[in-house]
Amino acid sequence: MPSNQALSAQDSVFLELEASGVPMHIGAMLVFDGGSLRDANGACDLGTVRSVLESRLHRAEKTRWRVQKVPFSGRYVWVDDDRFRLDYHLRHIALPAPGSRAQLDAIGSDFFSRGLDLTRPLWEILVVDGLENGHLAALCKFHHAMIDGLAGVELLNLLLRVEPSRESESPSSWEARRAPGPRELAQEEAERRVGLARSAARGLLDAVRNPSASLATTREHALGIAHTLRAIASPSSRLSFNEAIGSSRSVERFRVELDEFKTIKRRFGGTINDLVLALVAGGLRRYLRAHDWDPDELQARALIPVSTRSDLDHSGLGNKIAVVVSELPVAEPDPLRRLEAVCRASDQTKSSRQALGTELVTHLAEWTAPALLTQTLLLSTRMRAANLMVTNIRGPGVPLYVLDAPLLEVYPVAELWPEQGLNVAVFSYAGFLHFGVNADPDIVEDVGDFCALMREEFAELAKLAA
Repeated sequence: MPSNQALSAQDSVFLELEASGVPMHIGAMLVFDGGSLRDANGACDLGTVRSVLESRLHRAEKTRWRVQKVPFSGRYVWVDDDRFRLDYHLRHIALPAPGSRAQLDAIGSDFFSRGLDLTRPLWEILVVDGLENGHLAALCKFHHAMIDGLAGVELLNLLLRVEPSRESESPSSWEARRAPGPRELAQEEAERRVGLARSAARGLLDAVRNPSASLATTREHALGIAHTLRAIASPSSRLSFNEAIGSSRSVERFRVELDEFKTIKRRFGGTINDLVLALVAGGLRRYLRAHDWDPDELQARALIPVSTRSDLDHSGLGNKIAVVVSELPVAEPDPLRRLEAVCRASDQTKSSRQALGTELVTHLAEWTAPALLTQTLLLSTRMRAANLMVTNIRGPGVPLYVLDAPLLEVYPVAELWPEQGLNVAVFSYAGFLHFGVNADPDIVEDVGDFCALMREEFAELAKLAA
């Protein structure tokens, strides 16, 4: 792997947004049983944690890379960090035992409020010791330029094991490669553009050889762009949390057994993702009513990331996602009809070509400065194409381990977009759906209440299914 791998336009956009004052890191709260990660006194053995992490970092090479800007282009490349020190990225805090759930959530909210140092590798892990039941927590934070949801799952699989073991691997040796200078970066950018031109020429030649297929593709692309522009140009209602956000974050979490979701799914149809959206819609309706908003006349939408990775492309970090917009029927008072409306809206979104449209805009940005894609995203948020982001990530179905310490829970934390002071992320792991709700506490003071209202919605659907 060269030490100066170029970031895609999409990844560069996340760095540009960060530079404009929008924190763009994502992450998770991982809860472990202690196992061999504890010393003879029962405290976290940070040396063991450190050695395990050192022994597996070579599996994810980008964890030792930092970003460097290409002169006059607005683009970035990954280069080896010649100042890399694991101690900078791995930190430890101990609570007076037994540390409570509320204390862990408060630490997590502070951790995810603080941005990453863009001059170093874009990740950080905080180990929290002293939790009740002898548990440990690892708060993990990665810049969105480094990973998306599926890449995060891949990273989890690289760093953890599927079988318990007390034996640790030997740390891998590593030496930083020389970072390229400005002239080299400029030359590589010029070569990249030549490569894009050659690819376009090959595409044009294929179109001449097979005009009917080219016409069909052009029609698909035009429809994709049209659907994307229509979603941007048709604003949703302004909800209470659609305001300019700051840097503070408040993170709340809960989990539900996956089998309970499947029971509702078998009874009423739809997909797991449809049920997640129905819970969000029902929770929003209850939340708005509790805050003296009348949801009966409101139109709400969710921004949903969609992976564009192929079946053979699950390895590697970075981002390969498109986004679509789907209706959240907060005006529907009946939970079953609300679920049915969500299913219809999801079917319409799938049959539309929104994902293709956003993917085309991303490809177009490869030819220009990433500022084009950045401004498109900012325009869509200012025009309220959606009210909040809802992301659902399929994680490992079996338990994972650090040595013999099982990973018990995984709560995802997604980034907040401009003008969206609330989002919902869901991660399936080992028989549970883990909900992580992230909010700007200056806009949403009671994010815990919103979580409780989503759980009320779930309880009502479960009761109807029974």
